[in-house]
Amino acid sequence: MKRLFHLLAIVCFAFACSPSDEPTPVVFANSPTCAYPKVDFVDGKWLTRYYFFDLNHKDTKDKKFFVAEFMYKNYDTMRIVSPPQSIDILGSNFPSEIMDYPGYGLVNQWTNASYVLNVDGSGSFYKNPIPTNPASNLYFLNQTQYVGSMAGKWPNAFMGPIRIPDGTGSHFKYNNTFFYFKHNLCYNNRLFCPAGDESNPVADQASLKSIDEIIHGVPYEWETVATGFSSTHSSGNSFPQHYFLDFKKWRYFVWTEYCDNDTGSCFNRTIEFGDYKDLDKMLKWPEGWGKL
Repeated sequence: MKRLFHLLAIVCFAFACSPSDEPTPVVFANSPTCAYPKVDFVDGKWLTRYYFFDLNHKDTKDKKFFVAEFMYKNYDTMRIVSPPQSIDILGSNFPSEIMDYPGYGLVNQWTNASYVLNVDGSGSFYKNPIPTNPASNLYFLNQTQYVGSMAGKWPNAFMGPIRIPDGTGSHFKYNNTFFYFKHNLCYNNRLFCPAGDESNPVADQASLKSIDEIIHGVPYEWETVATGFSSTHSSGNSFPQHYFLDFKKWRYFVWTEYCDNDTGSCFNRTIEFGDYKDLDKMLKWPEGWGKL
């Protein structure tokens, strides 16, 4: 009996002390919080590149970014063209309190409901307050009659035009859209194009609404989307793709615009709402960068 007891004790001890089958999670020093386009002059040409930022650090010197660009037509693959560097390279005095995203817009010209964050001639970030003059094209960001409950809050992205068919044959609507992803809301300043005539848009009512309403029930988890941008790298200037990045769950999806013919006017726009893909399929991330 003692021998059996000792054997059972040894077995129990072995199982209790055996290493867990669960893999040790990888801890990354950097994880992206936002991404924005910027038009750079490179080798005599203007190229659209995409700046990925990790702003989630208290000290500004630890806030970093790297630059990537699309590589191939009809593929989402990107390559890094500038390795991670401190945000101080873009300009001094970046607001240390910004640890998530600075608003929407181009790099060095971010906009939120309080100010436009610009870089002056000396290479220093400064806050340019949004004027309260109703004639300002940014005035709407603080007005409930325009953006409702989102007045005073920071949009995550501005994307447009997104041409979404309205289900009545050849008709579609431009969607010049300010996205508030975490709230599943958008301010949609639309232009209606009768019979697909892009040269003759008709003003439609601007409104704040659920993002789901403009895509007719396609299921996405908007609350975890961090940012979005548009690109024409896959199909030329006419038919863009719209990228939505979810850094929290490490995935993205793409809306791709199409046309039913390749010549002449496009009288039947279509759009494909893509499935989720792993962000590792888009980009070989720099060493030390990954999911939080």
